[in-house]
Amino acid sequence: EMLAGLAIVLLMSLQTTTTNAVNLIQVRGAGIAVVNGAYARVPAATIPRGFDAVCRSQGWDTVRTWTKLNNNRDWFEHENGSYVYLNAADSHWWMDEPSGNGVYIAPITRGETGEAAPPTSGWKALTASGGPLPIVALG
Repeated sequence: EMLAGLAIVLLMSLQTTTTNAVNLIQVRGAGIAVVNGAYARVPAATIPRGFDAVCRSQGWDTVRTWTKLNNNRDWFEHENGSYVYLNAADSHWWMDEPSGNGVYIAPITRGETGEAAPPTSGWKALTASGGPLPIVALG
C-alpha cells in the first residue's frame, strides 16, 4: 500500500512537471532584430540547423558537440531558425541567430532544472553591436 501511494505521488509530480513546462517564449527589444519573435519548445534530440552549420564549418562532430553542450535538454526555436538553449559547458543560456552565431548569453538563475525556460532579463550582448538587450517573456 505504501508503494502504491509513492507511485501515485511520483506520477502526480511527473504530470505537474509536464503540465508546467514552458512551451513558448517571446523575445522582444533585441538590437539584433533577427532574434525577436516567438519561439517554440523543441525536443533535445532535434539539433538546430544553425548549430549544425557552425559545427560543420569548424570541422566538429555535430551530434557529439550538441550532446555535450545541450546535455539532453529541450530548447526553443524561432520560425526563422534563431534558437535559444541552455549550454551545459558554461552554464549560460545562449540566444543564437539563424546562422548559428551566438549573439546574447544569460547565466542560469538559481533553482532552474533541465526543463527550465531562459531568464526574462540579465542578457548580455556578445558583440558591440548587440544592444539594446533582449527581454524574454515566458508563455
